[in-house]
Amino acid sequence: MPISADSTDTVLTVARPPRILIVEDIAMNMLLLRTLLKEMVPNAILVEAENGIQAVEAYKNNVIDLVLMDVQMPEMSGLEATEIIREQERVTGRHVPVIALTAGAIKGEEEKCLQAGMDGFLTKPINPVALRNVLANHFSTMSTETPLSSPEAGQVIGAHFDKDQFMQQYAHRRDIYHSIIRSTLLEFGGYVEQFGQVIPKGDPALIRGKAHALKGVSLNMFFPVMAKYAEEVEKNSQSLTREELEDYYSRMVKEWEQIKTEIGEILGLNT
Repeated sequence: MPISADSTDTVLTVARPPRILIVEDIAMNMLLLRTLLKEMVPNAILVEAENGIQAVEAYKNNVIDLVLMDVQMPEMSGLEATEIIREQERVTGRHVPVIALTAGAIKGEEEKCLQAGMDGFLTKPINPVALRNVLANHFSTMSTETPLSSPEAGQVIGAHFDKDQFMQQYAHRRDIYHSIIRSTLLEFGGYVEQFGQVIPKGDPALIRGKAHALKGVSLNMFFPVMAKYAEEVEKNSQSLTREELEDYYSRMVKEWEQIKTEIGEILGLNT
């Protein structure tokens, strides 16, 4: 599949429109991935799935060129879905690249992804340069193209919303930036509320799952303090008492108010 690099070093022109399967259970994360992919590969055909079961069905019903697969999802994980896809490929003889997406470098997770048959690994927040290099690597037959170097991660704990890092994700395209921010204002509070709703149930698995979802969205949106709270809950869901969980929830609610204030100032909503 011949490919060429646009002069912006962001857009990839692929001769045949590639069909990319995105598997992600969090709507906001799906929006971010969709936005990045359409910016990088404008002629791409995007197929979307919310869990591993839907991913397997989408693979069966489409000729997929690349899969971006979230690892932790309800109903069927990305690892299970990849194993099923690889089993089917033993019959078809095809090998579709599957790239794992995860909300953090959890110890041993990369090894599990590779053992399941995945071909690569991207952590959230998705680095656009790393994503572009994955696309170029799997869509390109040009040996002369040099992958872009990936910048160092630059989140600083303390800022409620790291605007500069977020803007860099979208090459300072204010139209895209404002669209995603407005969606965030409408949807993000729901993830915080869902976390609070599972605390009375006392189920560590449910608490861990909601914290994991909240962490993933927070990382993608560059909400470092919120991501830190969610990560702490995710890692300690078995041992945290209800009182401690309620305290985390209270801090998350206050943090979301701080984030909304900063976003409102950026969008001119607080005047």
